[in-house]
Amino acid sequence: MKPVLALLGVCLLTGLLSSCSMVPANTEDLLEPPKLSPDQATLAEALERGLGTDDFTLKYPISGENRSAYILCNLDDESSNEAVVFYQLTGTDTIRMNILDQNDQGEWESVYDMAGAGDDIYTVDLATISTLDRNDLIISWKDRGRTELDIEIYSYEKGTLSNLFSGAGDRLYFMDINEDGYSEMVLLGWASSRDPSIQIVRRAGSRVIARDETILSSRAIDFTGLTLGKTLDGDTAIYVDELISSSSAATDIVVLDGFNMEVVTAAETGDDEEEEAADSLYDQTVRPAELTCQDYNGDGIIDIPISTLMPGYSSSDEDENIYRIDYQNLHDGELLPAYSVVSNREMGYIFLMPDSWVDNVTVRRVTETNEWQFVVYNGDLNPSGTVLLTIKVSSHQDYQDKFSTDVYFTLATKGIFEYTASIPTTDHELSITESEVRSRFLLS
Repeated sequence: MKPVLALLGVCLLTGLLSSCSMVPANTEDLLEPPKLSPDQATLAEALERGLGTDDFTLKYPISGENRSAYILCNLDDESSNEAVVFYQLTGTDTIRMNILDQNDQGEWESVYDMAGAGDDIYTVDLATISTLDRNDLIISWKDRGRTELDIEIYSYEKGTLSNLFSGAGDRLYFMDINEDGYSEMVLLGWASSRDPSIQIVRRAGSRVIARDETILSSRAIDFTGLTLGKTLDGDTAIYVDELISSSSAATDIVVLDGFNMEVVTAAETGDDEEEEAADSLYDQTVRPAELTCQDYNGDGIIDIPISTLMPGYSSSDEDENIYRIDYQNLHDGELLPAYSVVSNREMGYIFLMPDSWVDNVTVRRVTETNEWQFVVYNGDLNPSGTVLLTIKVSSHQDYQDKFSTDVYFTLATKGIFEYTASIPTTDHELSITESEVRSRFLLS
């Protein structure tokens, strides 16, 4: 139980349960170019010697982890690094790529130069796709006015850069699907039919190939994430998080048999029972866009979150609503409940609900005392309902009701705030103990 809470707490703290977008800093728009480090200055001199001019502008990747002007990486089977540099000669529109390597004297020199495949460099990645003894260079190129990326996989050997693969997509991810040490590249995008699709790019003998595109749900309008993990059956699966509106997301689950893909959540047009069941499975993953699929409890099985109104609340009263997050696992073509949590984001804590409480217990706010009361639900939020647990957040500055008969125990402190709990009812069939409360509570 603690690993579940700990991982959920980290996710809440780092914003993984809230929407995020990456706005890359474009270093070319700075008033002054960034000052080069001594190593970069040495590389710049080598590039100038190789080009025979210093009349060029360095170009920077727009996104991803590698955004330096000079990307140091090991591209061959030697122990020393090479450097990848992107630049544009003054007066031209073409982005070019140059490889710098060290000679026998340890001096940097330009060994390879080529024109790029787009107006901008979007991402630069390194992965062991074709071989295990060196990295392949994966560059996604972007043309202005297009969302789709042109993706190239290059292999460097003996001063020459060879193209292993050319493809297109909107998102790319790297993972070792079959755990053999080689990386596979997963491409998400829109197929020629303009339907959302997924491809796996992988090593096959001496080649790098892509399987045919597999179509995903036609309701997807964008992709928000991708996770590799297991189902409850032990099958390997790729979980593709997708936007279906500006505020709603759903997940396509792609079960793998080797590299053969079966999208168990996306139904093709038709009206037979199997297709209706698949459609229904996709509908069961619909949730607010900020919730993402992850392995929250570290067991290797991916958890699919959905947001559910607590009993007694109305979807029309959004400001007052309290929601429960239910996590589900795929098993034998069904989504089975795994565990449920409630999150008091304003007060900064989460509580893992006992299974017996789901749909039988709701939460009632007591605003004047900063309390959440967990109440047996009997059809409404009646103040006289049986209270199983009260969690209270207070500081030394708050008024304390000296006439209260409730006995509170401390759960945690954070800054000036103290988190306490009381168990008013101990003889109800849904009652829990103090030790259970402590094990199910975590600051977020």
